[in-house]
Amino acid sequence: MYIFKAAGTDITHLNPHRATLLGHSMDIPVVNGDFDKLSAKLRDFIKKNVELCKPKALWICDGSEEEDKKLRDLLVDEGLLMRLPKYKNW
Repeated sequence: MYIFKAAGTDITHLNPHRATLLGHSMDIPVVNGDFDKLSAKLRDFIKKNVELCKPKALWICDGSEEEDKKLRDLLVDEGLLMRLPKYKNW
């Protein structure tokens, strides 16, 4: 689980059917994952850290290969990650 906030990166457009995290004066989109399916302890942890970090959106990681590729592609598109060429091993 990560609270994703990168300078200049807006991920709120990635899931048009997003849920919204409400409570404690928070109203931020959850663009990946289902906040309501998390345990109460984890939801409380997220709410506390959302108040502290004030992200634009929340991305709940599922650890899949598809998600890994989507996040890496997003970071490359935003200029925050650079693909390196594959070198021949000796």
